Amino acid sequence: MNRPRTLSVGLVSFAFALVVAAASPGCSLYAGGDTFQCETDDDCAARGPDFAGTGCAKAGPSAGFCIDEKPRNVTGECTENADCVDIKGPGSVCATGGDDVARCVQVLTEECPVLIGNPFVEGTQIYGIVGDVTPSDPGYSRDYAHLAGAEVALDELQAGRGIELPEKRRIALVGCSQSRPRSTGAHLVALGAKAIVGPTDEGALLRIAERTVPAKIPVVTGSFGNDSASTVPTSTSYVTLSGPSRENVVSLLNAYIADVAQDVKGPLGSARVAVVVGKGRELLGQLLAERLSFNGKTAIVNQNDPGCGNCYRAIDASKLGAAQIADQLAAFGPTVVIPLMDTSWGATILPMVESRLAAATTKPLYLHPVLAEEDPGYRVLAGADPAFRRRFVGLWPSRDEGAFASFRERYRRATAKREGAPGPEPTLAAARAYDATTMLFYASFAALRRAPDAPLSGASVASAIADVTAKGARRIGPGPVEALDAIGELNKGAGAKIDFDGLFSNYEAGTNRTVPTRWQIFCIDGFGRFTGTPRTLVDGGGFEGGQAGLCR
Repeated sequence: MNRPRTLSVGLVSFAFALVVAAASPGCSLYAGGDTFQCETDDDCAARGPDFAGTGCAKAGPSAGFCIDEKPRNVTGECTENADCVDIKGPGSVCATGGDDVARCVQVLTEECPVLIGNPFVEGTQIYGIVGDVTPSDPGYSRDYAHLAGAEVALDELQAGRGIELPEKRRIALVGCSQSRPRSTGAHLVALGAKAIVGPTDEGALLRIAERTVPAKIPVVTGSFGNDSASTVPTSTSYVTLSGPSRENVVSLLNAYIADVAQDVKGPLGSARVAVVVGKGRELLGQLLAERLSFNGKTAIVNQNDPGCGNCYRAIDASKLGAAQIADQLAAFGPTVVIPLMDTSWGATILPMVESRLAAATTKPLYLHPVLAEEDPGYRVLAGADPAFRRRFVGLWPSRDEGAFASFRERYRRATAKREGAPGPEPTLAAARAYDATTMLFYASFAALRRAPDAPLSGASVASAIADVTAKGARRIGPGPVEALDAIGELNKGAGAKIDFDGLFSNYEAGTNRTVPTRWQIFCIDGFGRFTGTPRTLVDGGGFEGGQAGLCR
């Protein structure tokens, strides 16, 4: 606790002090009879050598007295967490929100019920992680993985490697629901959060950014979708998107269909494309109708062109059962099927479609973009049927296979329910939360190295993101092995930089902090393993590297 500095006192004063101490709990003992000691730091210096190095407290129980470790530029009802036990009770912290006024704030609330780490230790920095984090949220099963990915990152850094921020500060995560984004954003601002991982829903991103961007809190989200926060003033300085945008996915599909155009022509000499639109992918389905290009024209023009047999169809999977979807696909006779679904396609719908098309002369190419999580059901068919393997192409955000295999093992070990039974496979949401948490930890470290005498703030973390994603600096990959190298580089001085490259997030953002996704085109071998080489989608709409064409 920050203690008031007292003048040297004689035996009479000392005896009086003992009486006062016996009657007064806590550490609010002011010898010498002062009702207050100061209004400014200069008042403390003027009190003589006993007050050397002290400053005038403007907030909390010691307000008006000269104390050691004076809080910087803070006014309000508290100076440290210990002050808040009497004011708000256990579970509260002394937080400086967007107005730089220190208040006692309860950490956990109805909208923010999850805690990773211990925010009550003095000096701990609070960060938020936002998604469907409570069992009542609709995407809880998915976003539990989002939470777990962040927790793995924090544990590896702070517990596994013993890495702390300068001055022995640590990070704690407060997990909040995105189903009430305005309340969540307001609470994280009140807590003085230094950064936020998530949300996973682009609609919630806007509502949260409306609260957090004015408070200069950076938000890093790896969710699929577009930057809904772009309408918020100055958001480009505080919102970073590392997941694929809808436009990026359309460009990817157009580029690959152009690569295989000669291989996907039907009996009428034209490609016939069917898109199966799952729940939550409606906006992407609409964009595909307008911008997906094959046969030299857009999808909607193909759909209304009798010359090719009305050769585009979008099927709304949210309104149909698996058998109905399979029936519609079989009746349409596609040469290309694009399933915009993260689950249920490979294990349930795909076998039905293949069964119905068993006697068909022309069978479709399945072009499967993985947007949030893999649906591995198609691997069963792939392992049993070489002819099918040549008709399946996966499109996955590019990754370092070795780094991802190591992360998968660590993640499954960390999420295991019981010893000897590994936890679930990590989703893309888990991997991107891992990336974002690691990157923000490094950015926080860099910010404190930039200005060691200044308090950490959301603005300083946001500014330091450029220092830890600096193209041309030493590349730092994901994982605990490289963490010590990252800290070693950042400890070299205020101008030190690294180029952190995550499992799926390279963070080489443009001026609007939107990171273009690098895609890997993969095939499947007879053992159900991915094969193929990464191909990078470039601005012109084509690919660099890799091998063009179908799986062989």
